[in-house]
Amino acid sequence: MNKHLIGYNEPLDRAPGLAVPPSTVVAFLVVWGTGCSGSVTRVRNRLLDLDGVLTAEIQQGIAAAFLDPRRVAVNDLKTAVMMPGDNDKHCYRAEVIDVMPLAQALCFAGKAAFQKDDCDYPMVETK
Repeated sequence: MNKHLIGYNEPLDRAPGLAVPPSTVVAFLVVWGTGCSGSVTRVRNRLLDLDGVLTAEIQQGIAAAFLDPRRVAVNDLKTAVMMPGDNDKHCYRAEVIDVMPLAQALCFAGKAAFQKDDCDYPMVETK
């Protein structure tokens, strides 16, 4: 049985040196129900438990999952987050809000963090 199905909340990690395929994309999800660090860890573990998810991070209710779309479908991320576990004590909701190539996501992060303008991708305006 997968550990995320029983509410496993020790952080999972991928093996160091994992190759990042050129097809890697970053999927961003809004996640509801992660009110404590244990919940954040459980949701992150559920994402990491999917074959094809290279890494995942969650900050302030937004999850960023780096994945190989040839091995895992974006909709599988939402399904994994919302999967009941731990006797239904921990229930989460999720919606995919964006998917972009890794280079584009890194470019946006660089623009946001360093105010760089030498990026080929347009900056997304937020409301």
